[in-house]
Amino acid sequence: MSSMDSASDVLDTQGSTSGGSSTPSSKSSDGGDPRMKLWHDDVRPPPDASWTWARSNGEAKDLLYNERVEECSLDHDMGYEGVDIPENPDWDEIMDIVENATPRASGLELVHWMVETGNVPPKVTIHSWNPDGAKNMAARLNRFGHDCVIAPFKVAT
Repeated sequence: MSSMDSASDVLDTQGSTSGGSSTPSSKSSDGGDPRMKLWHDDVRPPPDASWTWARSNGEAKDLLYNERVEECSLDHDMGYEGVDIPENPDWDEIMDIVENATPRASGLELVHWMVETGNVPPKVTIHSWNPDGAKNMAARLNRFGHDCVIAPFKVAT
């Protein structure tokens, strides 16, 4: 098992989750309505209420595997160890975390999983403030035929 997977996130060759819950995928083959927009960021809240917020790679994997995600926006630096992140941080708290804490996980780990399992939505944006991390994520997606846009997160003024 690679460092990016936890026991509950590993998919077996039959497409079911091993080591975790055995909840079957809610993705339907009937062309259901794929309207979920996934916001992947542990610190910054989504831009509006139309996004579903995943604050960890594990949460993002669960949504990508079990829901019909049509769009995702991904961060690179994830999992600030030892930092108590408030439910709805204000901008001063966000800047303090980003400037002073060390991330312990990355969106690149999520991108590897997405590509390996085929759980890549039609539209992918990388909103990370980490330019090298964002480029690495985009390169991995592009290498396997998935288009994406790098658009660093902008603070509303």
